[in-house]
Amino acid sequence: METQKAIDEDIFILAEALLSKLENQEVLSNYRDWISYFNKFLRVELDANTWFKAQRAVYNKIANNW
Repeated sequence: METQKAIDEDIFILAEALLSKLENQEVLSNYRDWISYFNKFLRVELDANTWFKAQRAVYNKIANNW
């Protein structure tokens, strides 16, 4: 009986962890969609040289912080 209780608790912990990961993936997916939309909007609004400078600045920021 104790073994079954321990297994049930482990399954519950695993289920909570999986649910948390799924929720995080949904949030990140929405964030990625927003970033894609924002990039498309900026690309249309900016001239090619300004777009290149902005994109390079973002890539440099990512490279230096991660």
